[in-house]
Amino acid sequence: MSIDIRELLQRKADAISTAKDIVDNAEKNKRSLTADERREVDGLTDYARELNVKIEEAQEKREVERTAAAVRTARDLQKGAILRSTDKMADVMLTTPEERKMASDYSIGRLIRGIVTGNWENADLERRGLSSGTPSAGGFFIPSPVAASVLDTARAQSVCIGLGANTVPMTTSNLTMVKVDDDPTTYWRGENAAITEDDTMAFGAMKFEAKALGCLVRTSIELLEDAANADQVIMQAMGSALALELDRAALVGTGEDDDQPLGILNTTGVQFVEMGGDGAPIVGYKKLVDSAAQVMASNGVPTGFVYAPRTWAQIENSLSGEGQFIQIPPGIAPMAFKVSNQIPVDMEYGSGTPADDASAIFCGGWNNLYFGMRTQIVIEATRFGGAEAFSKMQVLIRAYLRADVQVARANQFSIIRGIVPAV
Repeated sequence: MSIDIRELLQRKADAISTAKDIVDNAEKNKRSLTADERREVDGLTDYARELNVKIEEAQEKREVERTAAAVRTARDLQKGAILRSTDKMADVMLTTPEERKMASDYSIGRLIRGIVTGNWENADLERRGLSSGTPSAGGFFIPSPVAASVLDTARAQSVCIGLGANTVPMTTSNLTMVKVDDDPTTYWRGENAAITEDDTMAFGAMKFEAKALGCLVRTSIELLEDAANADQVIMQAMGSALALELDRAALVGTGEDDDQPLGILNTTGVQFVEMGGDGAPIVGYKKLVDSAAQVMASNGVPTGFVYAPRTWAQIENSLSGEGQFIQIPPGIAPMAFKVSNQIPVDMEYGSGTPADDASAIFCGGWNNLYFGMRTQIVIEATRFGGAEAFSKMQVLIRAYLRADVQVARANQFSIIRGIVPAV
């Protein structure tokens, strides 16, 4: 049975402490060590050295095991590994100590400064990374270890992923995964009777096809050259922009002409709770309970809701007949409630005038939503983004990734639609 590293460290600390106490005691009494004390101190010192060798060997072995495990996990990406909202792409993409060090030391700020100004001072790591290849458009692939960090920044800001949507890293442009379209039927059987064969369970395919998603941000040359936190600001800006569009596509994407993913709203099989007629303002939580009940009736587990800021205000301001704020029902209180400005408030509903001021609330078992993400990111920067950018000494930074969205079980989502402004 192997000894825990912490136990070895404790033994080493105890040996050093005991030897120190012997020496300190002799010094306190203003005397030299006795022969027995000297032998004991020497023995404890030798023992500490031996323990130190074992500790280093154990740490090296643990690092090898961790690296091997990471490599196995990374290989699983080829098979469509699924990352939960709490998992990080960096944990499965960074398979060696060298890659983890690159992700830690790499500076997107220095990269962009070098691209724009040609000044690669203190940026050897970033310049070496460019040798991996350049796209035809003139941009540069961010090394995979750094791309993982950028993708995790975007994922951390996604409302849908925060609700529990999964991420599938894509090492190729296309990836097919199996899903269950219909649950199997089970049967009781009598003694010596055959089990009835189920012919209702149906499997389907989730076909991820990576589509380009880009963001464009503007900054000053002074910021790139002087700001110590340029990396943080740029990554946060890019991550936020990418997260917002990923959420919009996942919720209301049209899938038109394959330019964008098909979102939950437009997926066949999703359930609806109607506000009726030409729509109506939402009051209280009744419709939310009805929506969650639809998911439950389909053997799903609703985990949360997401709605527009306008809808949030309507619900929060709902008053009872006695003029008191309406309390949230205990059955849905533990669920997550998220606000996203990516849910439109100009949706068409009914035939009234106007008929294009409606919004919606999305409810679902969000683990049935999947983001497929390519594990490459391209970054471009230019000082020549029009005369205004040139005259103002500004830099345009464009980053794009490729991603797709798939819904595994459409009936695990219910949408309340036809929510119009309060009069």
